[in-house]
Amino acid sequence: MTDSDNPPVKAVQTSHRVLEAIVESGGVTLADLDDQLDHSRSSIHNHLSALTQLGYVIKDGQTYRTSLRFLEIGATARTHFDLYNVGRPHAENLSDATGLSASLLTFEREQLTCLYTASAMDVNGSPITTGDVLPLHCTAPGKAILAAHSAEEAAVLLSESERTPCTENTQSTEALRESLEDIRTQGWAVDREEWQTGIRCIATAVSDTDGNLHGALCVTGPTDSLSGKRFEQDVPGLLISSAQEIRSKLS
Repeated sequence: MTDSDNPPVKAVQTSHRVLEAIVESGGVTLADLDDQLDHSRSSIHNHLSALTQLGYVIKDGQTYRTSLRFLEIGATARTHFDLYNVGRPHAENLSDATGLSASLLTFEREQLTCLYTASAMDVNGSPITTGDVLPLHCTAPGKAILAAHSAEEAAVLLSESERTPCTENTQSTEALRESLEDIRTQGWAVDREEWQTGIRCIATAVSDTDGNLHGALCVTGPTDSLSGKRFEQDVPGLLISSAQEIRSKLS
């Protein structure tokens, strides 16, 4: 089947599959895509040519890879989020105050995506980086988002999301549902190495003064930096204070 045989919507879906294959592999040849996708070689080549002409794909020798056009699009897209525009300086101040990485995340298309991370100065890299999509069931910001919904809404989100255990500490579905009630009462959620071994996280949902949910604010760091009173009281207090400052400035 050639591109001329494809309805417009189906052609877009094919381009999407080609892009996904390139993203997942980091770079592929036409022969690789021919093996992976259920489309004719000529059809795949046509889509690669179109994506290359449009600037979404770069051809390097025989290998195709995604271009920085996506970075440009993503950077522009996040400026439309009030949580990013208002919250960025507060995340940076929170990171400075705690010595931990502080992240802003938004909930869109039933996915939890990181808009921005202020990394701690003395830490090499952060567990959460811009553009990361986090699971709801085993991360502190995911739990905070779930708890910001009603029990019924949270149950629907849990039934539709992937709940594969990430570590041996990942909560069971029943334990998670029970913990959501505690989160609603205390105002913040924690992740005790439930997502990544050796990493803990504390998060709270961020809404505006009208009660509209914008996303979550979280701090993340090694378990030895988040334990005892610091984990139970000090950092949560700073986190809630920062979230309240953001909330007061969100329209």
